[in-house]
This record gives sequence, structure tokens and C-alpha cells, in this order.
Amino acid sequence: MVEYTEWTEIGHSVYKQKGGTYSGRESAQQVTSVLADFWRQNKDTLKAASRSEARQIAQSEMTV
Repeated sequence: MVEYTEWTEIGHSVYKQKGGTYSGRESAQQVTSVLADFWRQNKDTLKAASRSEARQIAQSEMTV
């Protein structure tokens, strides 16, 4: 099971892995906002996922 805090950690990790960079606090907040929106729309799926499954979801859904 993945909780919201784990989802945001995974999402920021994938963002950096895909070459995303933060140009300041606002940029990191924007990434978090997108992750939060995705969480709200897909909460049941993410809560049922393992960490590796959540990472796969983030990798397939995220564009940088």
C-alpha cells in the first residue's frame, strides 16, 4: 500500500530521474501539485499498489 507521502516521494524521484530540475521553491511546489491532483483522481489504485507499482505508474504517466 502506498500512502500520499510515499507517492509524492516516488513522484519527485521519478521527476528527477527523467531529467526534471527545480528552479526554485515554486517549481517543486508545482510538481507536488500535479502529484496531488493525480493522487486525488487515482487514490484507490495508488493505495492498492506496491511501491514498485506506484513507481511504474509515475514513470508511465509523467512527462518532463
